[in-house]
Amino acid sequence: MVQVEGRINYAGVAVSVPGVPGANAVSASNGAYTIFDVPVGTHTVIAKISRYLYSQKSDVVVNAGFTTTLPDVNLHGGDANDDNVVDIFDLVIIGLAYNSTPGDPDWDPRADINADNAVNLWDLVLVGTNYNGTAPTEWSILSSSKDRIKLQPPKASLVAVEAGSDLVVELKVNEAVELYGAELEMSFDPSVLAVRDADLSRAGVQIENGEMFSAEESFVVQNSVDNAKGIVRYAVTLLRPAQPVSGDGVIVRIRFRAQSDKKTIISLRKLGLYSKANESVQLVSGVRLLVKAPRLPKEPLPPLLKGLER
Repeated sequence: MVQVEGRINYAGVAVSVPGVPGANAVSASNGAYTIFDVPVGTHTVIAKISRYLYSQKSDVVVNAGFTTTLPDVNLHGGDANDDNVVDIFDLVIIGLAYNSTPGDPDWDPRADINADNAVNLWDLVLVGTNYNGTAPTEWSILSSSKDRIKLQPPKASLVAVEAGSDLVVELKVNEAVELYGAELEMSFDPSVLAVRDADLSRAGVQIENGEMFSAEESFVVQNSVDNAKGIVRYAVTLLRPAQPVSGDGVIVRIRFRAQSDKKTIISLRKLGLYSKANESVQLVSGVRLLVKAPRLPKEPLPPLLKGLER
């Protein structure tokens, strides 16, 4: 049997015996396969599907009159360009097509690692968990996959702001267990608030990375703010050999500047907290939007970018 990380349908894996004409098979949806007419002797078996590192088992002995049964194998995902290594080029492919689906201008089927017709955090985490991995991989199996659990986003936060003041919002998780990636989408009223840029050296407007995922061990594939529409989007994964993170921590920190005196709502519209590839979302006891009370600045603030100077 073969398993394919991040998928529930294991069909399409090519299993072959190199050097033996016709000794090949394609897995069924449950991962089963059978190779017929393999001659007696010692062989090598390879299992491969596009966008995954192929796995190889050597010293497979076939005896006359007997059926040889191989142990199960799990194929590791993330090789978007099929060059037998998971590296920065695969991350770039994911990044350029992130949040796209078939028919979108930036759709790239190579970025859809788990073949679910969407480029999202599942694909990003597959690259992250297997980062720097090379083929062939060891012929082995992972623990059985679990159902994916969706978290309900917290309720919108109603805050009162005073024009010219600063407002800091943190997305914090409590008692997290082995997180490996996160994504979020937040909305705000652009007539009342504007996000201050956390990285003046880069084009566009970005938010601040929290301490939950170490900058040295992670890759941020999406960090964008649309101050005209009031939308914040962010996605991050750890990179192997980084270990999953547990406990309490801040994922992102967003600094707003109030544009007017008004009550307004900040909403977390989308939230995903994912663990290792093909595992469930780990249980988190609480996810909160921490809103720190606004106050008038004692010193003039630097101007906002992208036409938001006052």
